[in-house]
Amino acid sequence: MKNLAKQGFVINKKQAEIITEEQEQLMWEKGVMGTDTPEKLLNTLVYQLGLNFALRAGQEHRNLRCGPYSQITVKQDSDGKTYLEYREDVSKTNAGGLLHRKVTPKVTRAYENTVLPDQCPVKIYQKFMSLRPKTGKCSALYLRPKKTPSPDCWYCDSPLGVHILQQTVGKLCEEAGFKGYFTNHSLRATAAKRLYKAGFDEQ
Repeated sequence: MKNLAKQGFVINKKQAEIITEEQEQLMWEKGVMGTDTPEKLLNTLVYQLGLNFALRAGQEHRNLRCGPYSQITVKQDSDGKTYLEYREDVSKTNAGGLLHRKVTPKVTRAYENTVLPDQCPVKIYQKFMSLRPKTGKCSALYLRPKKTPSPDCWYCDSPLGVHILQQTVGKLCEEAGFKGYFTNHSLRATAAKRLYKAGFDEQ
């Protein structure tokens, strides 16, 4: 690839497509997203967190933790509305190192959806957390679904494989029957597009 670039060939990286609000709603209506099975709940959580927090497709998802060092916490604002707060890690490596630049962690909120409670990111997160192993030692947020889940524990005490995690959005869109190139990158692009549409800077 590098040699081709040196020879003057232009290498176009395929861009992940944006997911429209209509497509998202269709995934709910078709039962592609939901909370009634371990795998579906896990996939829906990946989708919700990736979209609401505009996470980078690979490492930011993979780095999500639970426990005392979790980047995600459930909070209430002064009006009593519940939300998820995501606080970005600042220990990530950047060119020049942390000593050479000011790094302000990204802090983002995802509010409860009282109109469509089945699609509420807060409730989805809370349900997922309640079905993790009660005495588990794995600090990774995303865990492997159990093949034979019990009523109070749906997940193994081991992290979800990175390749399975990376394929989540593509799998959801394929199950919904969408044509096109959809990946976990689609969520970050979709978040930026929707913010821009709402009158906010895409960055």
